[in-house]
Amino acid sequence: PVHFTTFKTVVKTAFNQRRTTLRNALKPLQVNWAQFPDEYATLRAEALPYAAFTEIANSLKAPDHAP
Repeated sequence: PVHFTTFKTVVKTAFNQRRTTLRNALKPLQVNWAQFPDEYATLRAEALPYAAFTEIANSLKAPDHAP
C-alpha cells in the first residue's frame, strides 16, 4: 500500500512542469533513480505507467505523522 499524501506529492510534482523529464521534475523530492529502470527518469510524467508512480512514492520516506 502506498501512503496517499506521498503519492499525491509525487504525482503533483511530476505534472507540475510541462515537457520535463521525471528526473528534472522530481528533483525536489530527491528520488534515488538507481533503484528504478533507467527509462523512468527519462520519461515525461504522462508517459509513466500508474504503477511506476506508486513505486516512486513507496521509495520515498512517508511523513512522520503517518500511521
